[in-house]
Amino acid sequence: MHITGLSIYSDFFGDFGVEVYALEGGFLGESVIVKSQITSTTISGTGSEFLVQIPMQKKVEVKAGQLQSLYVTLDRPSLQYSMGEEGTISASDDFIEILDGSGVLGYPLSSSNVRSGRRFVGVVDYIAQEGAIALVIPTTQPTVSGQFLSTLFEGNSGSYGVLFDVTNVRQSQKVIITKLDIHASGEDSLRCEVWYRRGSSLDYPWNTDGGGWIMVVNESLVPEGGSGESKLIRFSKEKFTPIEIDSSELVGLLVQCDEERVRYSIHDSSGPDKIVSMNDSIMIESGYGVTVYPLSARVQFDRAFEGVIRYSDVSM
Repeated sequence: MHITGLSIYSDFFGDFGVEVYALEGGFLGESVIVKSQITSTTISGTGSEFLVQIPMQKKVEVKAGQLQSLYVTLDRPSLQYSMGEEGTISASDDFIEILDGSGVLGYPLSSSNVRSGRRFVGVVDYIAQEGAIALVIPTTQPTVSGQFLSTLFEGNSGSYGVLFDVTNVRQSQKVIITKLDIHASGEDSLRCEVWYRRGSSLDYPWNTDGGGWIMVVNESLVPEGGSGESKLIRFSKEKFTPIEIDSSELVGLLVQCDEERVRYSIHDSSGPDKIVSMNDSIMIESGYGVTVYPLSARVQFDRAFEGVIRYSDVSM
């Protein structure tokens, strides 16, 4: 088979340089990747929500059973990648497997600027005997340098909404949540709200009449793309009141809609493994499912938010 193209996410608006290198075999354990350049070009970004295609100047041959490494670098710190576990499979189909690798914190690559446990987020185009195939890698957790954090969508259950906590893990920077995207079922419009309060969302009382809850958006939107249980609802940034989170601070969030269509996943909310998704800026922890609208004490324990948190970092 041959890898014929790559598409990536970048949070940069405008033109920037990109290079792609290939290495036959794995790079794990190598101090510096011994690389063969296959692309050096300029591409144009339109923000972190949109894929950018990298025109490949050479195809990369991958023989049966062969491990092949790729190194993608930009000339500025704007590549969107996600948290992963180095060497584990993040996506696969009948032809290829893609493994988590490492992030590169500088340009050019050196042995001193590599950070392990990062996941490629984008699209790999390849040709097998059966014809042209595009393997889409789901956007899961976002990049260290990026401005969003996604969950790995496993929303096989759901109801009216979800309670969950977000922590700013930065030591000297404030995080500002600018909006959310959530997963929902169905195709018709859905009215949804987002609330927050200082401290955990899991602390009683579980209603918005008490406990310091503040509404940040109330909007009716039509789910976009996908099918079945995986459609995405995107709140508009213009109507979303930003949520400021100080260094090391935890805030509770509530997403609730007026129909029983919000998707969430099952995740332990009581033990040490409460983390649903995390990067170098924020951490999402599991919480409770909302079973009636509006929120009342009738909640389902061990439920996790499914969607995307969009944010910015601000020096304190």
